[in-house]
Amino acid sequence: MQQQSSDKNTNFFDPKTLLAIVLVGIVWIGWQNYLSNKYPDAYKPKTAEQNAEKTATGDQNSSQNQGTESSATLSAEGKTSVNNNSAGTVTDKPTPSNNSTPEQITSFENEVWNMKISSKGMGFKQIQLNTYTDSKGRPISLTPKAGYLPFETNLVGFQSPLNFTIKQVGENQFVGVANKNGLRIEKTITLNPENYSFDVNVVVKNIKEQFSGVVNFVSKDIAKVETSFFMPAMNQQEFFVAHGSTTDREYLTADTGAEPGAFARAHVVSLGEQYFALAMVDRSDIIPEAKFAFDTTKNIAVSRLTHSVINRADQFQIKYVGYAGPKDLDILKRVDATLADIIDFGWFSWLAHILFDILRWFFSIFGNWGIAIIALTILVRIFVLPFHMMSYRSMKAMQDIQPQIKALREKYKDDQQRLNQEMMSFMKDNKVNPMGGCLPMLLQFPVFIALYRVFGQSIDLYQAPFGLWIHDLSMKDPYYILPVVMGVVFFLQTKLTPTTMDPNQQKVMMIMPVMFAFFMAGLPSALTLYMCVSTIFGFLQQMYVMKDKKAATASTAKA
Repeated sequence: MQQQSSDKNTNFFDPKTLLAIVLVGIVWIGWQNYLSNKYPDAYKPKTAEQNAEKTATGDQNSSQNQGTESSATLSAEGKTSVNNNSAGTVTDKPTPSNNSTPEQITSFENEVWNMKISSKGMGFKQIQLNTYTDSKGRPISLTPKAGYLPFETNLVGFQSPLNFTIKQVGENQFVGVANKNGLRIEKTITLNPENYSFDVNVVVKNIKEQFSGVVNFVSKDIAKVETSFFMPAMNQQEFFVAHGSTTDREYLTADTGAEPGAFARAHVVSLGEQYFALAMVDRSDIIPEAKFAFDTTKNIAVSRLTHSVINRADQFQIKYVGYAGPKDLDILKRVDATLADIIDFGWFSWLAHILFDILRWFFSIFGNWGIAIIALTILVRIFVLPFHMMSYRSMKAMQDIQPQIKALREKYKDDQQRLNQEMMSFMKDNKVNPMGGCLPMLLQFPVFIALYRVFGQSIDLYQAPFGLWIHDLSMKDPYYILPVVMGVVFFLQTKLTPTTMDPNQQKVMMIMPVMFAFFMAGLPSALTLYMCVSTIFGFLQQMYVMKDKKAATASTAKA
């Protein structure tokens, strides 16, 4: 018996041992989970394509050092380019030592653009808009500081750029020719300055078995934008893609980056900011695939439009329309109807388009965007005026029956269900709707959101002066005069508005004007002007109603 007891105590599967194993397992799993969350890239499993990428990169460097590229290397490089997209990184441009051909620059300038076309991929080394300047008076630049050039062209699978020999064959037309592994690549760019677009035609000839397709790039720097709850940033940077019958939009920030993505059947891709954008609109017979990646180390976003070979032929051709200019609704529609969707008018886009059309109509009359905003504000207030009157009467009626409501609450304080029934019946008999005062707020909410997007996205308001101290309606009020006026008037209007709140609640509500003024301080002057005029209109309306009510009460008392 004693020996059996000893064997039992030394058994590996006794409860204490099993508990220790479970605890160690839990700690180990938890630690691994913590590390994988903290260092996600290091814990991603290596796929077959990634292993091929490593091999292909080594083969590519070796072949470049020898000055030749074999067909086996080309096939492996094809996997490399796909995997770099899926990994969400932007592949560095090859160093000059890997591509000994010197870069040639072809310059072009007119009243719209100041461009420099590079022989490397025949991409744009420089795109400056002569028609727009930044806050410091410098021309707007749409080219990144590093990485792939906008509208650069390459063959699927190659990392080193194609070397084009470029000639200007017309006033606005450039033709480039490159040779790679026996392939002849001809690229033609025809500029259309009247709508900030250019037609691009790429033809590949002398096709061999290893040819897989053509890839074109759109790239852009992503600047760091300071923002907070009370100081929201209007200068949103984004990636937009229209694929199939739907669209996707990814907002980009230098702090958080963005997830990579692949989109089949793409026909529009764009990288843009608040007022300007780079975009490609496909016009090819072959439907391309779009891929997006964000290099967080360099803060560069890259979009790739890949046309892959479907049927083997002696010649391969693609076409697309490039765009480099302002996010002007009319210009974008002239280029392509879908391209106009790069302007994000938000949840109530249908309403935003209506309000924007009315705003432009007022501008055609007054010739000043600030006066047009004031006219639009008055029109909106007149439209919701009947609902404001309903709201006032509802709040006044609720104020008048407060003594009876207080008595009901005291009478049925121990029976909540009965109290609710009596309250509903009492309000129905007196034709009072406790939610009636909220109706104007609900109606104005879509209008406010729509105008918020219109004033924040419309290039028409960019650097548009109003007068006096406001020289740019797209920027915040430099002296915060409009937010302060709005806050003061809002406070006075709150004091005049009938209320059923207790004194403590009323004190809390008095903080609202201050919060609104603080919130509006960082928004564009156009939106602050709208809110200020709307608040003044509401205050005058409230004073008129109160004066009319007092006159009616005095007349009744006299009678």
